[in-house]
Amino acid sequence: MYRRLTFAAGALLLGLIPAGCGGSSSSASATHRTAGKPPSTTSTIRQQLSEAAAIYNAGAATFNTQSKADAKAGNLQAFKADVGEFRAALFEFDAAVRAIKFPPADQRQANAQFAADQNEIADLDAIVRTTSGSETVTLYHRTIADNKGVISAEQALYSSS
Repeated sequence: MYRRLTFAAGALLLGLIPAGCGGSSSSASATHRTAGKPPSTTSTIRQQLSEAAAIYNAGAATFNTQSKADAKAGNLQAFKADVGEFRAALFEFDAAVRAIKFPPADQRQANAQFAADQNEIADLDAIVRTTSGSETVTLYHRTIADNKGVISAEQALYSSS
């Protein structure tokens, strides 16, 4: 079985409310992204889901490390870059799961996974577009709830496969 990382939530984002500008990013380059290998066509559905989860886990681990430092520094632009990188990892994870050929009995659960992914991607996109630190915090809290939905949907899909 695999393990999914969740967002590091909470108080660290409070540093973004009054700031919203300036500061240097303590994060790595905004172009740094850890990509997982695409699922092989010969592996089982559970193996493919585990390989897809590795893409997500790498992106979440990077996000949790980088965003913590950027939020603590009150660097909204760097935090938004971190969110953009994580969004790319979630999008790649979603594409990897969509490439899996699920049996008809699992398709309903797969569709629930895709819907959860799209909700979180939409919230991440909204964070990247906002210019307000307080709006970023509000959207981030909504994203945390969506993230729990993604993880729950994936666990249910993994269990049904």
